[in-house]
Parts: sequence; structure tokens; C-alpha cells
Amino acid sequence: MTLKPPLYWSLMSQKKKTIWLIAGLLAIMMLGFSLNIFRQPMEQSYGFIKATHPVSMTQAGPDKWAYYFLPIGTKDAIAKDARAELISEGFVEDKSNKWFSFRKGNVEVDVCNHTEFGLSNTGLVAMDSPPTTEQPYACVLVKNGLGTHSPQLAFEAQKLVHGW
Repeated sequence: MTLKPPLYWSLMSQKKKTIWLIAGLLAIMMLGFSLNIFRQPMEQSYGFIKATHPVSMTQAGPDKWAYYFLPIGTKDAIAKDARAELISEGFVEDKSNKWFSFRKGNVEVDVCNHTEFGLSNTGLVAMDSPPTTEQPYACVLVKNGLGTHSPQLAFEAQKLVHGW
């Protein structure tokens, strides 16, 4: 018994068959590429950041920022751990803000409460927000440092797939 191709296949011209085969191969290649993006692990950030991935990543001018939410610990406790790790890596603490800021060249690590900052296209800016009834939680923002080098497209795809 021989299998016959479906009727529509035998009625197609050779040119259309070739186009459909190429389109199918391209679709398979794109699927493989997409799956490869989703499987890539996020770049690990600093040791004191106990989150497995950033909540958000954004571009502010030439700089790339990663925002980490840390549900456990206060801003002061996290800053103490950050200070111990970052100072030993050559960072310098900048005490001019109401949050904890560490700088080394173009790399910046800020430990603050989520109500204390805003991000503009020039960088991190202090927010003078009125007192809220919302519980302040600690967060860490990293500019151009560990955890910011993943491609934006890969981060957005993983965020969508994993529901971050």
C-alpha cells in the first residue's frame, strides 16, 4: 500500500511547495532560537542580593539598570551586607543621598526603600514622597554592574514566560 500525498499537495505547483518547505524550516529554526533564549539563566548579581532575578530592567540613557526586590530584611541590614561585599571589591560609598550608594567607575549599586527613588533618563533621583501607609520594602538597584548584562529582549521574554 502506498501513501498518497493529500490532494492539495499534488495540486500545488513546485514553486509553492518549495516556498512552504522553506517557510516550515524557518519556523522550526525560529522556534529553536526562541527556546534557547528562554532557557538561558539570568546573569547572577552580587552575593548580598538574595533574589534569583531582577524585577525589572531598564535603559536610562547609555546606562542599564536592574531593579531587585528583597522581601526579607531592612534597608539598613541589606546595606550592611552590601558594604562588606562591595567595599572589598573597590567600591566607594557615597553618603550624599538618603539611601546607601556604592560606586566604582561607571558601576553603581544603591540600596534603598522602594518609596525613596525614581529613575529618569539621567539616572537615579530622590523622590520626596509624602508618608504613605504602605510598608516600605528594601530594594537594590544596580547600574552597569553584575546582573545588568543580559540582553533586554531575553530578560523580557523570560519575564513573560516565567511570570515574574
